[in-house]
Amino acid sequence: MVAGLCDAVLVGALDAAVVMLTLRLTGLSIESLGQLPLTPLVTFLLLLDGSYVVGLTAVGGQTVGKMACGVCVVDQTGTTVSTPAAVVRAGWAVVSVATVLGGLWMFYDRDRRALHDHLAGTRVTTAGRGETPRGH
Repeated sequence: MVAGLCDAVLVGALDAAVVMLTLRLTGLSIESLGQLPLTPLVTFLLLLDGSYVVGLTAVGGQTVGKMACGVCVVDQTGTTVSTPAAVVRAGWAVVSVATVLGGLWMFYDRDRRALHDHLAGTRVTTAGRGETPRGH
């Protein structure tokens, strides 16, 4: 949970920087934010944020927040998560967080796995000293 909060702050700051840079490049002020075309901006930010979570999870099992907290995501065999599994995990994590169901699920699960981990076939484990999960 703490890792997710760290990532949310990081991604939020990155999104804010993108919006501010976009405003600056277009010569608009913060008060003119509503003049930016919403669909392309939101699409870009979703792709950016999703790529951060999915890419880092698939490459090494850790986002910056997970690195800071000393945990990593692995599949059921303890190896690096595949890209499709990372996509499924990220998508369901949004649903889990939005509905609070995933967090509650974790407290009642004997393995302490959140709903999105069950659906993606992943688990969060303590990261070794400077180690990442074993490759495929």
